[in-house]
Amino acid sequence: MPAYPLESAFASGFGLLARLRRDRALHPDGAVWTVRTTFVRPIPGVPAIADRAPIDGLLRLSRAVGLPRSWPDILGWALRLHDLHGPGRHQDLLLASSPPPPLHTALWPRRSFATAWFTGLLPYRIGDERTVLVTRAAAPDRFALGTADPGRRRVAPLADVVLTTRREPAPPEAASFDPIRHAAPAFRQDAGRLDAIRARAYAASRANRPPR
Repeated sequence: MPAYPLESAFASGFGLLARLRRDRALHPDGAVWTVRTTFVRPIPGVPAIADRAPIDGLLRLSRAVGLPRSWPDILGWALRLHDLHGPGRHQDLLLASSPPPPLHTALWPRRSFATAWFTGLLPYRIGDERTVLVTRAAAPDRFALGTADPGRRRVAPLADVVLTTRREPAPPEAASFDPIRHAAPAFRQDAGRLDAIRARAYAASRANRPPR
């Protein structure tokens, strides 16, 4: 597939930020927890979540720019579902702080992970559905993941994510969240050309930071 100027521009920008920071281009610092995720409703066309069995994984909470904690920042919520689609075939979901639905298709700086809404921002294909992922804290140790169509207030529950143990230091795999590489045809970002832009930006960030 040919590279388009916008893809190249994003890749160059993310690569430069990663070189300057010697870390991720965005969200350089974060806290990581082991989690157990339970899907609360089946999705036609996604057999991996049909039996609703708990799925082990990691959750990383981070700040995009790394501003002082007393300042608002774009907050990051990154979930890895281990082996969701088979051995070694993880599912990564990356969301960022936003206003609550129906304004969840925009980013919004926040101070607290406990009170923020988070959005996947771009459309997702989940089986037969095309929707936007959202989440928010439902308790100090739990997030409620759901779906919300653009322009609508109603959130359809999708999964409960329960935090179990904080990982200090963070495991090396927490540096490799990627929602494009770690996905499946029935559970993936579905935003057309923006998928390629995001894929190249993440690849450039990985290629230009020191190995961990």
